[in-house]
Amino acid sequence: MDFNLDETQQDLKKLAAEVLAKDGGEERLRQAGLMDVCVPEEAGGAGLGPVEMAVVLREAGARAAMVPALPTLAATLLLARHAPPAGSTTTPATAPATSLATSLAASPAASRSPSASPPAPSPTHPRPPPAPPPRARHRKAGGC
Repeated sequence: MDFNLDETQQDLKKLAAEVLAKDGGEERLRQAGLMDVCVPEEAGGAGLGPVEMAVVLREAGARAAMVPALPTLAATLLLARHAPPAGSTTTPATAPATSLATSLAASPAASRSPSASPPAPSPTHPRPPPAPPPRARHRKAGGC
C-alpha cells in the first residue's frame, strides 16, 4: 500500500500551509476554496473526499488555526455523501434520514434553547425510565 499523498493532495497541503501561514482566518480559507474541498463539484466545490479533508485539517491543526475547519469540512463531506441530489423529489417518507440538514432542522432540539426543559413525551417517543441508583459495594472486614 502506498500512503504517500498524491499530486492533488500535495498541492492542497501546500495551499493550506501558505494560506494559514499568512494569518489565514476563516474568510481567507473560504476564498482559497479550502473550506469547500468536500462540496460536490456540481454545487461549486472541489468534490474531494475524506483524505483531502484530513490534509486541510492537519495543516489547520499544525498551525493551531482558530477556524471552524473540522465542523465545516465534516458537515460538507457528510452532506455530500448522504444528502439526496439537488432537484431530487425524495421526501422523508420515501427516503428516511437521507438528509442530515432536514433531520436537524426538523428536530425539537433545533427550535429550543439549551436552558429550556425537555419536550414532553409522546406516545411514539416516551421518556425512558430513570436509571437506578448505583449499588454500594461493601467489603467484609479482614477479607480482600
